[in-house]
Amino acid sequence: MPNTYTINEDQSIITVTFTGNIGLDELRATALDITNNPAYKPHHNILNDLRTCVLTLTHDELTEFAQIFKERFASPTGKSAILMDSPHTTAIAMLHQQKTTEARRTELFTTHEAAMEWLNSD
Repeated sequence: MPNTYTINEDQSIITVTFTGNIGLDELRATALDITNNPAYKPHHNILNDLRTCVLTLTHDELTEFAQIFKERFASPTGKSAILMDSPHTTAIAMLHQQKTTEARRTELFTTHEAAMEWLNSD
């Protein structure tokens, strides 16, 4: 799988780093892997680092992943930060944010520091 993730239970944060070409299959597999991990808790905050990947999703695939995300990661208290650095990734991340806003608070960032500050705030 062209990504890695860690679950830091002490800080209640999941850090996911995507690399290479990422499509629906990779996103689905990652979502299932994380949520099937016994250490996963819905209240964990998530930092998605997309700076070293190329998203290859169609609009329909993005809509399908948004549904998977809502089913797997819905949380009234958990937050998701998306870290990106390209216009293409930003556009897809903005669409994802719009499609999943009722399931989990999500914000977009260009720096790791800003993302972590937001994730650690109340």
